Amino acid sequence: MPFAIGGSGVKILYPFNNKQNDIKFIYYAIQNVNIPEKSGGYARHGSELLKQRFAIPSDITEQQ
Repeated sequence: MPFAIGGSGVKILYPFNNKQNDIKFIYYAIQNVNIPEKSGGYARHGSELLKQRFAIPSDITEQQ
């Protein structure tokens, strides 16, 4: 879908092999990531998200 980047620190995430992954599954998996709160106010969480590993079923119907 179309997307406009509007601020610093905005990341666009996408699965490596889009044909074999359900993007909604990826979205929900990311929503469940526990990102630790950092002191000092504004923090960018992209680096924390990149440290995560996700178990993604190879069967697309299982993802759906």
